[in-house]
Amino acid sequence: MDSNIVLFLRNLFYSPSKIPDAELKGWLEFVKFLKTKKVIGSMAVQELSWDFAKLSVDAIKYRRLNSALESLLSEPLQLERIQNKIDHEDTLVSKSSSKRSLDNIHLNSEQNIHVVPTMCVLLKFYELSKLYDVEKDYKIIFKNLCSFMASGINMVGAYELSLLQRILFSQNIDKVKEIRRLLKLDSKSDFKKNLWNASYDITFMRSLNALPVQAMRGEPINSIYNPVLVTKDIDLASMTREILENTEIAETNGKLYPHLRFELEKEEDKIFIFSCIESLKLLSQQRYSINKKKSLSQRMEELRETIKQTEERINTL
Repeated sequence: MDSNIVLFLRNLFYSPSKIPDAELKGWLEFVKFLKTKKVIGSMAVQELSWDFAKLSVDAIKYRRLNSALESLLSEPLQLERIQNKIDHEDTLVSKSSSKRSLDNIHLNSEQNIHVVPTMCVLLKFYELSKLYDVEKDYKIIFKNLCSFMASGINMVGAYELSLLQRILFSQNIDKVKEIRRLLKLDSKSDFKKNLWNASYDITFMRSLNALPVQAMRGEPINSIYNPVLVTKDIDLASMTREILENTEIAETNGKLYPHLRFELEKEEDKIFIFSCIESLKLLSQQRYSINKKKSLSQRMEELRETIKQTEERINTL
């Protein structure tokens, strides 16, 4: 579930009296539908619970959101209470007795290591777009992004590069606007929170692609073979569909992996982009060896420091 859905379910659980009657019935039917599915809410809960000052999860926010979701999906009497518009008395310390787990993909610590690198890339792009003219200096920006991935965070962000190369190189103005809305690059509100939300959107795309391939490889994925993203974000739904349609399953070192196809209008741009990406690939084994020796906490601390330094530079622009 995307965070916009989880936010509404939180409001439904704690404050049903504030929801118009015309909307309440539809949301109750939606909850009944979710109760029949294997629901993954942990990623959205993690996103909404993030403390930007400490770069860690706010325990009270996390418990409050998680309790709302688990209770809604596991306790029949909750729906009767909501239907009667009786608000929930929130003590912030109560814990659900439900045994149903919403953490079906990643443990929280593992989830951070999937999302925070994406946040680093988007922050870097945000910084570069302030330093350079996106329309004129698009090649400089893309090359700098690739260099940052190689030396700054030691990763190849295929999904990040796929979206950002469309912004920089695409001649389709409507598509560029759609991606900029998705990544909230032009929003007037807190840029850091917007990019954090966009980082989760990209993580959703990655998960939707990875799970079916894991199933094809015979790896355990908690019986989720055909994941569906539940969201109210039209741009996210549109771009996720496009990304999935532009994915091919390829074999690497005897294993199946989802590979993204980069579609470009100009041949010279195609040559330039692939030369940058090939340079990244050449360093992949070296990056893997370096990161494999580090603990999860060491890796996270490095990424937090990268975010902090990038943010400080942005604030001076």
